[in-house]
Amino acid sequence: METLLRYLDWTSVGLALLGGLLTLLLLEIFRLNSSRSRFPPGPKPLPFVGNMAEIMKSPTALATSMPKYGEISSFHLGRQPVIVLNSLQIVKETFGQNGSVYAGRPAAPIIDWIYNGHGILMAAYGHSWKQQRRFALHTLRNFGLGKKTVEERVAEEAQYLVKEMLKQEGSHICIY
Repeated sequence: METLLRYLDWTSVGLALLGGLLTLLLLEIFRLNSSRSRFPPGPKPLPFVGNMAEIMKSPTALATSMPKYGEISSFHLGRQPVIVLNSLQIVKETFGQNGSVYAGRPAAPIIDWIYNGHGILMAAYGHSWKQQRRFALHTLRNFGLGKKTVEERVAEEAQYLVKEMLKQEGSHICIY
């Protein structure tokens, strides 16, 4: 290894790094062009960042421009493609009739590593997710979720809060 480093100078190392980065850029451009044909139409993404530049510049402009690509369109958040359904009819058809086909979330390796594949928030749709959801809803119902008594208590506390705020009208209020 030492003998190899002795023969290398900074220009050759720089040229090798530049060549490597250029190769990665060309591979990313090729990947984007080949994958665009598999997705619905949408704005052309930049290599590595996708449409993030457009989103950062004007978040609402991208959202308002999506219908011009049709009822189903796509854009890229970084390297991740995002499919957008632009009409209520398509949303109902997709999630109402074929809900289990489209259920789930994209894989997040860091979440899988942290939770060892368990958890409800980012869990993949399947048998484990259904069991965890059933358990969570059962437990929350045991604590009173969905019962009128809880709603009545919240409404009562809200009335007390409004009365207290009206007493302090025009001055600062300490809520905690």
